[in-house]
Formats: sequence, C-alpha cells, structure tokens
Amino acid sequence: MGVSSALTSFVCAASALVSLVTSAAVSALDSDRPVVYHDELLLKTLRLCEILQFEFIFVKGCQTLESAVLDAIDHLKNDGIISEVQVS
Repeated sequence: MGVSSALTSFVCAASALVSLVTSAAVSALDSDRPVVYHDELLLKTLRLCEILQFEFIFVKGCQTLESAVLDAIDHLKNDGIISEVQVS
C-alpha cells in the first residue's frame, strides 16, 4: 500500500469515527434532557463500533479504539459542532 492510499484509509477511518460519534450523540439526545454526558457518548460510540467491527477498520494496529473515539470527540469539539459543559 502506497503512502497516499494509506493516508486515504486513515482519513476515511477518522471520518467514519466522527460520523459514529455524531450518530451516538443524536441517538442519546432526549427532548427532556438535551445533554449527552461524555461517558455516555463514549460508550454509545464504542458500542456502534463493536456492531460495525466486521464492516470497517476504525483504527491502526498501534492505536486503541477508545483513544481514536476520544480524538473524534475532540475533533467535533474543536470544530464547534459539540460543546463541553461543566456540570457542577
């Protein structure tokens, strides 16, 4: 596999994870509670990855799925798509 195809595969996997995080967030939203807790988002996304594990390769062999999901969550925060609210 060439460098450009490896990079394309990585970008596609990262995009797939961002999509799964977004899907997990939307599925966790409730009209009574328009907030998704970080742990809930992480667990729902990991569950979706578990369901789709035979369809997609989400991470490189040297990376854990949890760290990749956390990176995807950070990406969405940095882009302003989701925001972090401190609960007191």
